[in-house]
Amino acid sequence: MRWESLMLRLFLSGILVVLAASCARMAAPPGGPADETPPTIIDISPKPGTCNVVRQPEIEITFSEKLSTKSILPAIKATPPLGKLTLETMGTTYILQPKSPLREDQTYVVTLSGYRDRHNVRQDSVFTFAFSTGDILDNGRISGKLLGEERYINAATIRLFDVADSTEEPLYQTKSTRDGTFELNYLRLGQYHVEIFKDLNRNDVFDRGVDAGTELDLHLTADQPVVSGIPLKLAITDTAHPYIRTIRAEHHRMITVEFSEQLQADSLLSLHAFTLTDTLGVQLPLLDMYLLHNRAESPPKRTQLRFLTAPQQDTTYAFFADTTLTDLAGNTLYLPAGGFRFQGTTLPDTLPPTVVRVFPPPHATPAAIDITVEVAFDEWVDSSRVEAAFSLKETARNTPIPGKFHWETPLILRFQPEEYLQWVVQYTATLDSTACDLSGNPLKTPLEWKFLPVPARKP
Repeated sequence: MRWESLMLRLFLSGILVVLAASCARMAAPPGGPADETPPTIIDISPKPGTCNVVRQPEIEITFSEKLSTKSILPAIKATPPLGKLTLETMGTTYILQPKSPLREDQTYVVTLSGYRDRHNVRQDSVFTFAFSTGDILDNGRISGKLLGEERYINAATIRLFDVADSTEEPLYQTKSTRDGTFELNYLRLGQYHVEIFKDLNRNDVFDRGVDAGTELDLHLTADQPVVSGIPLKLAITDTAHPYIRTIRAEHHRMITVEFSEQLQADSLLSLHAFTLTDTLGVQLPLLDMYLLHNRAESPPKRTQLRFLTAPQQDTTYAFFADTTLTDLAGNTLYLPAGGFRFQGTTLPDTLPPTVVRVFPPPHATPAAIDITVEVAFDEWVDSSRVEAAFSLKETARNTPIPGKFHWETPLILRFQPEEYLQWVVQYTATLDSTACDLSGNPLKTPLEWKFLPVPARKP
């Protein structure tokens, strides 16, 4: 009986354990549903847009709930940097204070993103506010719309680098919204290089050909502090629209236009594709143009065009270009609605012209006698004065070689001898200092070089 009683008690105990475990599995988890709501910002002091803020302010940020303290400081980025910060906590309010005074008369743009609550729920939305230690806020602004796959345009990084700053740190940055729109406000006027990319390999660097992205240069001026509606497609291939990077008035008759990248040469053939107007809309005639070659770059990274203009005034001009101009990938030119603005000049042309290339080169031994001699200049020259200053002679006899002149472009003179030259006879080409540019500036030093046609050796 004792044995049977013991077995019965063990059997009943096993049933109770199974029932208890089953009940435990069926019970609701303690504490209710998991927290999936990210924390949000309720209030900020100083208020966004406040001016004349003290140079060592207490920045108070109140959130909807308590945060993970470790996530706060890494989530705060400012331009210019606020420096090292102290952190105090009062409930859901966090008080930040720079350890060193801020700059005088400076607009600060503060961005918050990536902070977490105490359940490790992260807020990825970007909140930006600005304040100034001076009387005004900087008023530069850019905005645009990213195009492409949602995985590329959502939360893409937008960074602005000050062209005048030699450091590699961005001066301003933000992220795009889910639909690809972006905006940066309170920007200081100046020239910026802009990188826009989706950091696919998550190394916080724009890796061209790896990350989906694009880049451009912008110039915010007092006349044009806002650039909006920029259409940019993010892709790993080249889909960026070319644009005008800079325009320089070299003197009162010449401007140089630099584009952001190399353009298709056949789209640059017509002077009628370009227009120049003053602020009243009155056209300033463009008289001629040529493609400027940078001998230090082969192939050139950016297209540069030089234009001969009617005399300029010391005023603002707007440059317009035909939007059918394309880069090597076929992307059409982007141009602001009001044109690209630059400051004209009344400075006279006082620089002498320079010879940048001759053919045949000095001391050459060309294997030909049907030679056309060529002289290339760095600017427009007076064709009649240059032709009068040029001569080609047999060196030994000092006898002139007759021929005809032809200008391939306003900068390239070609001289075609009437008859073939002779083998193994040295020739001397001369350009004396009476050659001058359109402003009458003479060649700084006379030019003389020799060459000797020699038959090619038989293999």
